[in-house]
Amino acid sequence: MSQRVNDERAQDAYKLIETISSDNAKAAKAASKSIADEEDRLKAEREKKEKLNKEFRSIARSFPTKIQTNGLLVAVAFLDAKDEQHMKLKNALGNWLYEKDSDVDLTKELVELERDNYRFASQEVMAYAQWVKRFAEGRWDKDGKEKQ
Repeated sequence: MSQRVNDERAQDAYKLIETISSDNAKAAKAASKSIADEEDRLKAEREKKEKLNKEFRSIARSFPTKIQTNGLLVAVAFLDAKDEQHMKLKNALGNWLYEKDSDVDLTKELVELERDNYRFASQEVMAYAQWVKRFAEGRWDKDGKEKQ
């Protein structure tokens, strides 16, 4: 493995966590917009953001194990069957493997891969998912609060 490729994985995973954090903050703000009392609105916004952060952190932490236990295709199918937070990870994996082609259907692409290419994709996604996991754990504590 080239150090340059590993550095690119790390950079991309770091950007993903930054984007997820920003998206979660925006979603929390939008969800609490209708609350009139400022104090209650800020509390609701903080709680929603922490909930979303906690959710993504949990997904990121468990995904490498899902790949090892079930294989890449089953792990990606699991993401397909879940909510928006899961789809964020699936889309990031597809973008990493297929160089930012946001229209790629990762599940379909994996099904059509030949054995050697599937093995390579599995190794590449595992390496990328490990970086996502590290950065998610470094960014948020187990309750979804930002670490200082």
